[in-house]
Amino acid sequence: MVRTGLPVVIVAALGSIAGTAAETTLTGFASLPADTFAPGTPPAGGYADDGSKLPAPRFANQPVQGISAVAPVPVRPGQTRAPARNRQGGPAAAPVPKEWWALSDNGFGTRANSGDYRLVLYRFAIEPLRAPARPERRPRRAEARKPAPTVRMLQRIELRDPGRHFPWPLAFGDNPRRPLTGADADPESLVMMADGTFWIGDEHGPWLLHFSANGTLLEAPVELVPGGSVLRSASHPDVVIGGRDSHLAVSRGFEGLAPGPRADTLVAMLEAPLRGDPEGEVRLLEYDLALRAWSGREWAYPLEEPGNSVSEIVRDPSGAADSYLVIERDALQGPGARFKRIFRVQ
Repeated sequence: MVRTGLPVVIVAALGSIAGTAAETTLTGFASLPADTFAPGTPPAGGYADDGSKLPAPRFANQPVQGISAVAPVPVRPGQTRAPARNRQGGPAAAPVPKEWWALSDNGFGTRANSGDYRLVLYRFAIEPLRAPARPERRPRRAEARKPAPTVRMLQRIELRDPGRHFPWPLAFGDNPRRPLTGADADPESLVMMADGTFWIGDEHGPWLLHFSANGTLLEAPVELVPGGSVLRSASHPDVVIGGRDSHLAVSRGFEGLAPGPRADTLVAMLEAPLRGDPEGEVRLLEYDLALRAWSGREWAYPLEEPGNSVSEIVRDPSGAADSYLVIERDALQGPGARFKRIFRVQ
């Protein structure tokens, strides 16, 4: 696969001066305990890493964990805060304070062990514990009354396909609701639309998936077809079941999704280069919502180091319509981590 003339996005370290990365300070923090479960939901964790069924599920209910993307909850009709002007079908704007949509990841890490993990959208109320702007001396009684950081689940929406838009076998294909699981898709990125629907970027296909406000799949998955040829990841059903060729490694699909620079478009960002692409470049592709087709416009995001990957792209809240923030990182964690940085791109 050879590409010529692909525009390269302009990248700058966020807030950098003379090439030096800016310092960042954590101003607030809230956490969701790892052992949080959704009451009244089916058991989960009934498969081993090789896909074999365990004697009993590990969890009595569905875990609330593995969040892969968040998006602010827009102001609802009837609220006093007026929403920002927006085009019909475009991305939602004015947010509800401290409320966020959160997208579940694919479950327990692989297609094989996540066949009973339901894919969902959560609505969270988040009250972070914020550090004071400068050190203050407070009496102990006042400190004791300081609220603890909290994350409360307000709503849980299961993603499902009762209309049979998903053309491949599902883990719960015999269930009339056809709930989607981590064996079916791997949601990684989220855009909330002004009409209340959600567009989700997936890594298994990779696909773009369009869901209603209540979690129903509205149309067939949008496949990655630059130049007219379908490009599949190693997790695509046609690769896993049908033996077709893959062009992306496992978990290297649409890691980022954001409103596009033009009206009625989305921009989808791959996590890593396609096979045959330059080693240090990641593709961004524009999807036309009006035409329901890839527009053919692409950009190349230059990685700071070839072994890095991207984990998110969002519209820059303080920049122009064609300005975005991108998280680039290495694959290391804890003390071994070397590179975690946010870049502004245009």
